[in-house]
Amino acid sequence: MSTDTPSNYLADDEAVGLANDEVVTLRKPAASVLALLIANGGVALCYFAFDLGLLQLAVIYWWECLWIGVFCVLKLLVAAFLGDPYGDGDGELSRLGSVVSAIIGVWFVGAKFLGVFLVLGFVLVGAFQGLDDVDSGRILETVVGPALACSMLLLFAHGFSFYSNFIAGKEYATARSKALLSLPFRRCVALAAGVILAAIGAHFVPGLAETAGFAVLVVLVKLLWDSRAHRKERQALAGL
Repeated sequence: MSTDTPSNYLADDEAVGLANDEVVTLRKPAASVLALLIANGGVALCYFAFDLGLLQLAVIYWWECLWIGVFCVLKLLVAAFLGDPYGDGDGELSRLGSVVSAIIGVWFVGAKFLGVFLVLGFVLVGAFQGLDDVDSGRILETVVGPALACSMLLLFAHGFSFYSNFIAGKEYATARSKALLSLPFRRCVALAAGVILAAIGAHFVPGLAETAGFAVLVVLVKLLWDSRAHRKERQALAGL
């Protein structure tokens, strides 16, 4: 993104050198960070307002894996059509190659995200199966449905970040294929940490895991990890 492009970012500008010797301005993505904080705070509020349990909280983060995958695919496609993810020029042949490579990348990323999603699903099933407060006969009504509804907050946050940073902030112009293919899985580490922490608590210390304090701990661990991954993602997509 050029220095004369309007942006929703804050000040504290820092020059960043790119491969083509252009100088762009990297700014703190304040709006998307705020959306991240609000969304995760909203998840915590949902936990208390709707009297959710630790299983629902873990499933909320499980759903988030899908939202991260959706926007990973969108970034690959937008960068292929509007940017230069392989850094090899702007010719028609190069553009066609970028699009074909993006389509291959979509299949590759889709398979990996499906694998992550299934692994986390097995972790949840193994940790929560047989617990007294889990009614397997009403799992869709009592767990999956409420978790999906609450995870819409996280879907909104990822969508807002995609628009404000990748589209309006023109990260697609500096994003490279290696970052586009690897960064989303680093974001998944944060939600995996939340899911695994919840599962460990439910399985090994169920008395502690049922407390509100433990749920807040899960949310904070995930939020802090996610905030750091968000910052690293902005730097990498800006070409740092």
